[in-house]
Amino acid sequence: MSVLTLWTNQAADVQVVRLIERDEIDALLGLFDEVVAERDWQPGDALGCDQYRSAYFGLLVNDELAGGLQIAFPDRTGGLSCQHVWPDVPTGPNGRCAHVELLVVHKPFRGRASLYWHLVAETWRYCVAEGVTRLYIETNPRTYALYRRIGWPLQIQGEPRLHWGAQTYLCTLEMAEVAKSILCRAANSEHYHDVVMQAFRLSRRPRLALRPSDASV
Repeated sequence: MSVLTLWTNQAADVQVVRLIERDEIDALLGLFDEVVAERDWQPGDALGCDQYRSAYFGLLVNDELAGGLQIAFPDRTGGLSCQHVWPDVPTGPNGRCAHVELLVVHKPFRGRASLYWHLVAETWRYCVAEGVTRLYIETNPRTYALYRRIGWPLQIQGEPRLHWGAQTYLCTLEMAEVAKSILCRAANSEHYHDVVMQAFRLSRRPRLALRPSDASV
């Protein structure tokens, strides 16, 4: 797999990479197909429609593709695919939002919350560089509870609706709130110290003693 490495933790043998070649992207979509079959979702050809305006991130553990994330930018009219299901929920800010088309972690690795954060940290860096301030993401009640438990500052938008054959929430994830969440949790957690070091590319551990009201970006 000839990927673009973004970040590596050699001690844990974990990497986050950009997936660029067609076979790399197909490998990630293959993982997602397994989840679709497992949960009886019905996405149809939804993921293929936005590939030309998407960025793909892969999570490697011991050189094995353990998961990944796809974000899609607005189309030429400024629309996101989530608006097909939630047309009454306005998206914005104009030109500074994107949609998480898929987020998947392969079943053997799902118990490791840090892996989700490693993906989000690199996605956060990418979004900041591209001027994206808000992501839209669909979650079901189970995944919403999981993401909130590990510290993702999701906010539900609108009413739950049937999406891919399952009841689903549309949520927003603000990039400024992601940074605050990481910094606040790092004050009392070695794991989040590591996420801060990854997100901000620090070579030495920062000394953090932040309260939620202190964190800002």
